[in-house]
Amino acid sequence: MLYRPQLPVGRNFVEVVSPYFVYPILVIDTKSTGEHTFQLLHPFTRYVTERIGEPIYLKPIDKLQYLFEEPGFSIASFIFSGSGMFVIFGVFMYLCYSKLMPTLEEAQLAPESGQNRR
Repeated sequence: MLYRPQLPVGRNFVEVVSPYFVYPILVIDTKSTGEHTFQLLHPFTRYVTERIGEPIYLKPIDKLQYLFEEPGFSIASFIFSGSGMFVIFGVFMYLCYSKLMPTLEEAQLAPESGQNRR
């Protein structure tokens, strides 16, 4: 024999808490005549997922996931990100200046021409 608690008139909520699964919320609407209507709510959106009758079986909606798996490393996403562009620009400048620097030093050490003097 099933035990049925006396519920007050109005809307009553039953939540199942589990460390492993997500369960829907059971809403029991009790009328003054003692008649009950049952609905299941989605726990995150609070929308009615279905209206049910007795007997009531609560099935898990989903597994509870505390940590989300990160996507793998992609070299293309790094290259086109801000950090990747900064590194590529730095390497490009280093290579250009290493070839250009000897000619700049020679130009700085060269005597000035007579036209620029005042």
